[in-house]
Amino acid sequence: KISDQVQEAPAPPTPPPPPPSPRWTPPAPPTADPLSNYKSKKQNTYCQTAYKSSSYNDMTDAAAACNGKSSCGGIYEPGNEPNTYYLCDGWSTGYSSSGSWAKQKISDQVQAAPPLEDEDEEEEEEEDEEDPLDNYYTGQPNKKCQTASGTSGYSEISDAAASCNAVSSCGGIYKPARENSYYICAGWSLGSSGSGSYVQQKKSYSVAGPSSAPAPPTPPPPPTVHTEGYGSKMSNTYCQDEGVAYDSLGKAKQDCNREESCGGILNPGGDPSHYFLCKNFKTASSTSGSSVWPKTGFAATSL
Repeated sequence: KISDQVQEAPAPPTPPPPPPSPRWTPPAPPTADPLSNYKSKKQNTYCQTAYKSSSYNDMTDAAAACNGKSSCGGIYEPGNEPNTYYLCDGWSTGYSSSGSWAKQKISDQVQAAPPLEDEDEEEEEEEDEEDPLDNYYTGQPNKKCQTASGTSGYSEISDAAASCNAVSSCGGIYKPARENSYYICAGWSLGSSGSGSYVQQKKSYSVAGPSSAPAPPTPPPPPTVHTEGYGSKMSNTYCQDEGVAYDSLGKAKQDCNREESCGGILNPGGDPSHYFLCKNFKTASSTSGSSVWPKTGFAATSL
């Protein structure tokens, strides 16, 4: 009988295919740190010309922007604008008395990112690099010193500082207002400067004498001193001097030429073995046999 037959169960539905396994995506390569393209900070330094039209609140952003400009020589944080950064136009720097600092760009192209395992090592090497200016006190404006014989000027303050650090008899560094050069001081005997010159004393040098240090290298022969530009000797005359004593007339004239406020040279009658720089050229008669040499362009006025 048809109704007594057992009906067969329907076939189960076909299950859906399993979802595809997710594909593995490799991590992105490390990004180069823009600051890896810069030297260590140079303290008490500013860019003489900078892109002041725009500033950055993050040092890394400033570094990245500088890396993209071939004419940018570094980044600069003014001492009176902390946490504000500017780009340097080239790499022409000067001394800052307000605590500014600058970092020089190593190249015009961003360096490739270093391997991850070397990053800590590179950071440690950068921290170990010493700034020669760390061995100096804050600059003293309107002061000058007697420059060391046989030395020439340096275009970078850090180079002058490094040279002075290597000479035990050097008491500091000196920047004449009339020059874009830095000189090392013979000892630490200071005089006043009315033209805006300044000096920085070396911390490891005491006024009583240099600290114990290796003997300095033998200096090169002293340069020829040009003494033209001075009038005839004026006997029985003295001037108001600036306080620094020189052992030779030629050396005194050489340093007087660097100072706008120096009007001539004084040889005191009571101290005939030394010469001093005249502050401007205010003179008076001398009863002790003093003499002066006027610098060209300075007329004697009475004290």
